[in-house]
Amino acid sequence: MKFLPGFILILVAITFGYNEYSASAKYEQYNSFLNQLSTSKVTSFEAANAAKIKLQINCETTKLQLEKNGSSLDECQTYISSFHDECKDKVFRLAPLEFSGTEEFEKYAKRYQRCVLPLDIASMETNFL
Repeated sequence: MKFLPGFILILVAITFGYNEYSASAKYEQYNSFLNQLSTSKVTSFEAANAAKIKLQINCETTKLQLEKNGSSLDECQTYISSFHDECKDKVFRLAPLEFSGTEEFEKYAKRYQRCVLPLDIASMETNFL
């Protein structure tokens, strides 16, 4: 029983560390995608996954704004998980097989955002570049 507070503290620290690592990894993935997009072509599959990652990042960075509007980080992440496959198919099936520029990617990424997230959450400020 005397070790319980210490154990709980360790669990909290591990959870916090994992969340920070996860967020950092998402930023790295997205930046790597943008670098690749600026120097060469990327597939529509890579573009769809990058749009998903960027929305996950935006949910995390706009957490306070979401809560002010009556939503939550979990709700935002749940929408992305629930509708990713459906919206990826719906939006990116019309996209070219390869993207060669950021302008073209941003156009489809914004369509993807409007498909995945409900209007109250989709209205959050998102800059895909």
